[in-house]
Amino acid sequence: MITHATVIDASSPAPRRDQTIVIRGAKIVVVGPSASTPTPVGATVLDAKGRFVIPGLWDMHVHLDVPEGRALLAA
Repeated sequence: MITHATVIDASSPAPRRDQTIVIRGAKIVVVGPSASTPTPVGATVLDAKGRFVIPGLWDMHVHLDVPEGRALLAA
């Protein structure tokens, strides 16, 4: 779990400050204000005060003129 982070959410016009992100396995299960988001029993806590969390970025930059470049798109 990540606490006290500023979350950059593409669906919101402003950063969401002092947020807690609860992660179970490889999935985010809860994002909410740090003051009201409970800590699950046994959770590893990472204090992100002064730091930012952003959505995953996807590299959509491709060169198709590279030999066998089109074959790489299927990977």
